[in-house]
Amino acid sequence: MGTLIGAGCHTDHTPRWDGSLMQERDRLQLSALVLVAMGLLLPARAEALRCDGSLVDEGDRAFEVREACGAPDYVQPLYTHGHGSGYIAEELWYYNFGPQRLMRELRFSSGRLQHIRTPGRGFRERDRAGDCVPLDIATGMTAYELLARCGEPVQREARSLLRRDHRGGIDYGHRRVWIEDWYYPFGDQYLDRRVRLTDGRVTDVDTPD
Repeated sequence: MGTLIGAGCHTDHTPRWDGSLMQERDRLQLSALVLVAMGLLLPARAEALRCDGSLVDEGDRAFEVREACGAPDYVQPLYTHGHGSGYIAEELWYYNFGPQRLMRELRFSSGRLQHIRTPGRGFRERDRAGDCVPLDIATGMTAYELLARCGEPVQREARSLLRRDHRGGIDYGHRRVWIEDWYYPFGDQYLDRRVRLTDGRVTDVDTPD
C-alpha cells in the first residue's frame, strides 16, 4: 500500500522561493526606478558657444562675450514696461556663421548671458535680399532672418506678457515674454501682412483688420 502525503506536506520536487533572491530582485527594481527618476529630475544640459578657442557659457557678461566672439551680426532689443520706452531689459544677440554652420541666438538679461539657442543654419545676407512676398515669411524664423529677407516693417507694436517657463521639462515659474507685431504692405498684388514675433521668433502671420 502506497504512502499517503498529507495536506500541507511538500515532496522533494515542490519548488521553494528563496527569500534572499526575492529581496535582491526588489532591490534591483527599486534601484532602476530611482535611476529613472533621477534622469527625469536632472536639468537639461545648457548649450555653450566656442569662439576662437574661448568658451562662452551662461552667466557670462555681455562684454566678455563680445571680447570672445566679436560683435554680433544682429541685436534684437527687448523692452520692458515701467522703466521708460528706451530702457533695454533684455537683448537677443545673433551670431551668423554662414550656411555651412549653425546660427546661435544668445539671450541677455541685465548684461548677463541667460541662455544660448540654435535657431537653425546660418545664411548669407545677400542671398536673402530681394523682393519679399508673403510666402517668404514663415513661422519659426528669427527677427534677424525676417529683416534680412523683407527689410524694416512700416510699423511696429510691442508689449510684454507673463507666461509659465517650462524649459527642459522644469517649471521655472513665470517669466516675461516679448510680443511684437510687424506690419508689411505688399501693394496691390498681395494683402498686407501682420507678423507676430514672440521673443524674437515669428509665431503667427495674418492679415491686419
